[in-house]
Amino acid sequence: MAVFMIIVVIGIMQSFPELFGGYELGEGEYYTTDCRNQFFGPCNTYNNAFCHYINGKDLEVRKAASEAASQHPGPHSLEQLLDIYDYTKQNIAYISGSRDMASQPYPPNETLYTKSGDCKNQAVLIASMAEATGGSARVVLIPECGHAYAEALLGPKEKADEYREAILAHYGSTPEMTLTLDADGSVWLPLDPAGGQYPGDFYDPCLNAKERYYVYECG
Repeated sequence: MAVFMIIVVIGIMQSFPELFGGYELGEGEYYTTDCRNQFFGPCNTYNNAFCHYINGKDLEVRKAASEAASQHPGPHSLEQLLDIYDYTKQNIAYISGSRDMASQPYPPNETLYTKSGDCKNQAVLIASMAEATGGSARVVLIPECGHAYAEALLGPKEKADEYREAILAHYGSTPEMTLTLDADGSVWLPLDPAGGQYPGDFYDPCLNAKERYYVYECG
């Protein structure tokens, strides 16, 4: 039987972790720093390393996204995101790289060309492909365990059951599925081919990490 859970984001830490030092996180909870348009503290480091490489307008990225989603043409959809995940899982070999989240990834077109990359490169490629289909995506950085993966926006939490059913219909069944619920009520789908076996599954050693950074395409 499939297990469906939503990880709850407790708060936006920004660059002031000391403000949250007295809060005890529960299971499935963690602090996040949304680095969108923030160029100070750790966000400055991570934006400089990543945001320029998340690029849904690159021609090779657009071609790959079109190929991946060829069975589900039309406006951006959850099915296209699942196709993009499958495409990356099947065509981009995982090769271990630097676990330093401040190290720059390859541009996504280079990852497509070499057909290989570490978790950072795969995350940037998936986020770029998701944006090439008209979606919204981000790269999640977890310095504590040296891992990165992509997340794509699904929509409001009221439709969480619909998202679950669509994912189950695509894969038949999954032993466990995790979605991310932001503080504003929006639901995001983790896409981690380097650490997980299907969308909503990710690298087990990171499950207990209590701090994550969200990085988006520059602009």
